[in-house]
Amino acid sequence: IPGVEQIGMVSYRELIHQIDGALFCVLPLEEKKFSYGQMTLLDQMSRGKCVVAAKVSSLIDYAIEEENVVFYEPENICACAKQLSRVLENESFRIKIGENAKKWVEATCDEKIMALESEQFIKELIQE
Repeated sequence: IPGVEQIGMVSYRELIHQIDGALFCVLPLEEKKFSYGQMTLLDQMSRGKCVVAAKVSSLIDYAIEEENVVFYEPENICACAKQLSRVLENESFRIKIGENAKKWVEATCDEKIMALESEQFIKELIQE
């Protein structure tokens, strides 16, 4: 496909360079019985990228569909292609999703906020 390049294993520095240079990112995960993909999703979102991702259970708590991520049904090539075309053809939508993603990560995934929420959760457990 013209304009699409599959890249093998790269250093983290090169990965960030690739993400920063991309119009948008794709996270084509399969449903698994374990948690994976969150750090990749959050890393791409924190860089202001629109992410087209498979709607797997390990990601749904980390994103809001059509607000800060574009989901498609896992392993559904037609659904993925439809969302990729949509994001590619609609620049304002793509930019809006990326901007919303960055704001969401900054507002909800800050280490201080997460630490305070964890502390509150532990205090509630102890009081029970």
